[in-house]
Amino acid sequence: MANRFLSAGIKRISCVFGARSLCSTTASRASAFNATEEPFAQNNPKNRIPGLRSPKKSPVLALQNWVDQGNRISPSELRRIARNLVKSKRYHHALEVFKWMENQKKFYVIPSDHAMKLELIIKNYGLMEAEDYFMNIPGSAAKKVACLTLLRGYITERTLVKLRLSW
Repeated sequence: MANRFLSAGIKRISCVFGARSLCSTTASRASAFNATEEPFAQNNPKNRIPGLRSPKKSPVLALQNWVDQGNRISPSELRRIARNLVKSKRYHHALEVFKWMENQKKFYVIPSDHAMKLELIIKNYGLMEAEDYFMNIPGSAAKKVACLTLLRGYITERTLVKLRLSW
């Protein structure tokens, strides 16, 4: 209720005093907009990868080009990119980002990365592939974290026999 009165009051004030833009002409507005944009913003993988809507286009090419140009990308940025791809239900692209991250020897893969990759494998390829990946995960900490993801996959697939055998 209060929001309605507040917005109505703001509309009345802007009608009385007239709403003015901060820039006087459209040309100056356009130049002000372009001045704030950084030239590398279009090439940044955070901006490029979400634009790849086709499942046939690979985010790996954008990442590899970015690194080949001498730029750096941190594992946290890669995780953020993959998380945004998962939010937009582009599981295959997110899985490709994790595979690329694993193939690069300079990134340390943490246990939660294995769990996220396992979940993406379940969504893309099914439980059989996920079980194979789970068996090849190195380290007990990573297996403990990924175990819950595999358990959730069993529950959603309703394979209670395998669920009982795994525990």
